Amino acid sequence: MKLLRLKSGFTLIELVITAVVLGIIAAMAVPDFFRAMQKIKLNAATRDITSDLRWARSKAISSRTPVGLFFDFNNKSYCLFFDTDDPANFQYDPAKDSTLQTKNLGDLANASSTFNNDCIVFKPDGTCYASGTITCVSTDSTWSKVVDILASTGRIKITS
Repeated sequence: MKLLRLKSGFTLIELVITAVVLGIIAAMAVPDFFRAMQKIKLNAATRDITSDLRWARSKAISSRTPVGLFFDFNNKSYCLFFDTDDPANFQYDPAKDSTLQTKNLGDLANASSTFNNDCIVFKPDGTCYASGTITCVSTDSTWSKVVDILASTGRIKITS
């Protein structure tokens, strides 16, 4: 009586072909992955700025003191501060105003604002001294987000 052997498994050629096909698929997906990461980083940086703007507005209302953000786009940073020096001036003076925190703008290629001196100050009633926008651009310059601030209500909104 003769025993039959069942052949199971993969040949070396089948494994090599599978590895090549998977490599081609991965190579096509990598550029999309990096672009998606740029968009995620832009969204995170924009949300951080928006969150700090809303916090500054809330702090101005609760403390009955003007609170603002000063953007230093050259150094890719911004600081939150109490506008105690000359509240009617709506400007940041690092020597006289009380700096609360300094933060990094993160992975942005470019950012800009339409506010005078890149300074946004919320009044104790929750309004802002002026309307304007902050524009954030991803490091690959593919995407941008705009943060709108309405002076009359202090409303903060992100638009694409």
